[in-house]
Amino acid sequence: MAVMSWFIAWENTARPWGYAWTRPAVVPSKRHYFRGVWLWDSAFTAVMLAHGNADARELGRQQVRLMIDNQAEDGRLAREIWAHEVGPGFQPPGPLTWAALVLSVKEGNHDFIDEVYDSLVAYHKWIATDNDSDGDGRSEWDGLNSGMDTSPRFDDGAVEGVDLQSWMAFDALLLAKMAQYLGFKADERLFKAEAERRVNDLANNFWDDTDQMFYDRRIDDSLEDPFVRVITPVSFLPLLVGAADESKAAAMAAHLSDPSYLKVPYGVPTVSSTSKEYNPEDYWRGPVWIVTNAFVIWALEQYGLEQEALALRSSTLAMIAAEQTPREYYNSQTGAGLGATDFMWSGVFYLLLSGDISPADVL
Repeated sequence: MAVMSWFIAWENTARPWGYAWTRPAVVPSKRHYFRGVWLWDSAFTAVMLAHGNADARELGRQQVRLMIDNQAEDGRLAREIWAHEVGPGFQPPGPLTWAALVLSVKEGNHDFIDEVYDSLVAYHKWIATDNDSDGDGRSEWDGLNSGMDTSPRFDDGAVEGVDLQSWMAFDALLLAKMAQYLGFKADERLFKAEAERRVNDLANNFWDDTDQMFYDRRIDDSLEDPFVRVITPVSFLPLLVGAADESKAAAMAAHLSDPSYLKVPYGVPTVSSTSKEYNPEDYWRGPVWIVTNAFVIWALEQYGLEQEALALRSSTLAMIAAEQTPREYYNSQTGAGLGATDFMWSGVFYLLLSGDISPADVL
């Protein structure tokens, strides 16, 4: 499957096309998503390409540049870019910054960081200022912008996403590292302080003692129950940025072996199998997506929960390898591949997980 994963990076590469695709674009799957690229898909692909040869690294830089070429004047990076149209919305901050940072580190200089830093900072600031309707310092989003398009988390509308606050903290840490490399000491202090503030907010206001779980918050703070009590893998993202103490991390890990939370025969489902919305074949309402499995694994590793991380890593890799080609998502009851074939980021995460590569490498 490692060879196939590298092969589809070539197979899914399209030449510059239209007014928006100014550079070669690695699409999610030429068989199903030929004319569009998505921000976090492209970012994760660029992370993988950073670990290839010089040509692969250049193709990775082109994926980052393609997103920045189409940046809006206010700083927004588009959720999706079609050959002849720049789409609305946005997607998680952090992945593109991670890609740019690791591409620079692998090249052995800071030239690429210097090239893209201002654009990445502008995107971070746009999310912070333009997506906070009540001015409480917590960014908000809906399903499409989160990347988990149909997740039941968003059935009642936009939320103060536990994942978005985690992504913003992660992005701030990465931007602080970039600022350090560039000698921008004031920026470094600013982003470190922001990351600390967001991590503290996650720890104090997104954790529910009753369920021992991190949850999204409702935007309306006057509600008696502030939480959106939908159990999904994004509850692990606060661990990636250190928002849990050891007891909370252990409680989260225990949910992976508890059928009333997230235990299923294969991987980590996109919603608990006890939810009335659960369907093991329905997009973001029950199947396994490799992106969420990967970040759960990395979150566990942050707290030294190696046994749990290794078990999930091994089962995830085996599930991908059982198919002839990486699939878009997987049935959480049978492990069967679903959706698009030759799906790029499933191949990406196969290579990252089998190569023991994680965001911790650059933080």
